[in-house]
Amino acid sequence: MNILELSIRCLVRKRAKTILLLSIVFVTSCFIYAGWACKSANVQTQTEGKQAIGASFRMEENEADRRDRTAEAIKKLGGQNGSVDGSHIEQLESGDWMIWHDNSFETLQMEDIETLAGQEGIAEYNITTANIVVNPVNFVRIEDPDVDQHSDLLGVSLRGNMEMRLDFDVQNGNIGGGRYGMANLPLSYKAKMAWCMARYGLKFQDGVDLYGKYVANWGGEATSWRFDGIKNGKVVSSVTCCPSARLHLEVTASHTALTEGASYDMAAIRVRVLDGNGNPAPYAQLPVHFTLSGAAELTGPSVVTAEGGMCGTYVRTCGRAGAASLTVHTAQTEDAAIHFTIEIREERTWI
Repeated sequence: MNILELSIRCLVRKRAKTILLLSIVFVTSCFIYAGWACKSANVQTQTEGKQAIGASFRMEENEADRRDRTAEAIKKLGGQNGSVDGSHIEQLESGDWMIWHDNSFETLQMEDIETLAGQEGIAEYNITTANIVVNPVNFVRIEDPDVDQHSDLLGVSLRGNMEMRLDFDVQNGNIGGGRYGMANLPLSYKAKMAWCMARYGLKFQDGVDLYGKYVANWGGEATSWRFDGIKNGKVVSSVTCCPSARLHLEVTASHTALTEGASYDMAAIRVRVLDGNGNPAPYAQLPVHFTLSGAAELTGPSVVTAEGGMCGTYVRTCGRAGAASLTVHTAQTEDAAIHFTIEIREERTWI
């Protein structure tokens, strides 16, 4: 009796034990293959990570080269006041020498960049300009949680790129619209786009146009979003959100008719800095000036800093009847005024 015949007889006579044995062998093999697959995937992931790290680098100024160029400029001027090659040298009244450099000295030369980019192993390169602080006209702020923006007066840092998709903020995901690009969208995004195309009868080019208009519209017109609250088929509330450089003040008082009797009367003044769409501007940390005239007094400082785009003060009576006017002023908004009427109520004296 050979091994094959013996196996067939065991299978026929002891079916339960044979099936159990085969199940154990199958499950054990699955675990072994799964372990090999995970190990291979881990090695591949590490290899891809190493390749990604080594695939890009940033070229910044070289301090040694900077000193050499400065020394060369000093040598050319021969110890005299003057300017050469973007370096400016001046002797102060104290006898000390002062040297500073302009952009022609600090900027990387295009021919040097092209020479480096032409080296073997470099597939593509990007040129990024230095950050320039500008007013936020049609620009969207990139919030950085690692930077203290307590005193940031709504400014934005503008920089240019030869290739926007190679910008380090785009690659790190800080700028969501250019994070992937149309050619490298994740599968989940493509599935959502396919569902929208089937649901609303859109073509692929329609999806590309929508993506370019509302998401990856770098350099285009600022996107405006309107959110409508609908109840029973009617719009009951609407909020518009978009980058806005035009700010205005909203000033409200707890009450404007002040009456002084046995004690003074006081009104609470609340100030909010709003954008062009009436939304709070939380990063508008503006100095707010309060000027009060008439038969009332200002309680608190005349200048305060808006925190989160909001601040306030108090106005109280001072024993005089008449009218008073409070003017709220900031350098970036139009003035707002609020008016008060003050009455004096005679209190009866009981003996």
